[in-house]
Amino acid sequence: MGWKEDYSNKFISAEEAAGRIQSGQTVVFTPGREAHAIGLALAARAGDISNIKVYVPSPSYDFGWYDPGWEDIFNVTVSMVTATCQDAVDAHRVDIDTGTLFPFQELPNMRMDVLLTEVSPPDEHGFCSFGASLWNKKTLVEAAPLVIAEVNPHLIRTHGDNFVHISQIDCFVEHTSSGRAPGTGSLAGRTLKEPSPYVKDI
Repeated sequence: MGWKEDYSNKFISAEEAAGRIQSGQTVVFTPGREAHAIGLALAARAGDISNIKVYVPSPSYDFGWYDPGWEDIFNVTVSMVTATCQDAVDAHRVDIDTGTLFPFQELPNMRMDVLLTEVSPPDEHGFCSFGASLWNKKTLVEAAPLVIAEVNPHLIRTHGDNFVHISQIDCFVEHTSSGRAPGTGSLAGRTLKEPSPYVKDI
């Protein structure tokens, strides 16, 4: 089987990809922007799963699990506090571990059942690029038991050792853009949401 056929056979919906994640497992997003479609589909499974540990290095999207009442479903740990998760951090609904996924080239000292990442479409040899941010993504892909990659056609390709072959990815999903006005789009029943401005008195 050529890589193109293998790549085509590995494509599934975001909902099917999220369905491969089971209660009690640990899900890790790679550093940088989160895989958007997969994150929304996973959040939409809130009524079906519980006790999912989620590691998000630098939160940029609000998938819902930073809201009150989600703690028993998604136990979230972040490495960097951003406006997306600041309220949840202040309310002690989210843990902070600055050493979880940093320094970048080291493996996280934690269990990892599923890795979620974002890649470009493959080139003529079947290699996808990690885009503008490599960090420790290649190391994480090699260590994860299950790797799910969201293919973003807008992701730039860079030079250097910033590629992963499609054979190293277990399944692919189509990217869903978040570039819409808040509340105007949804995936798997989860409405897109933007964080409110955060201002803290010093």
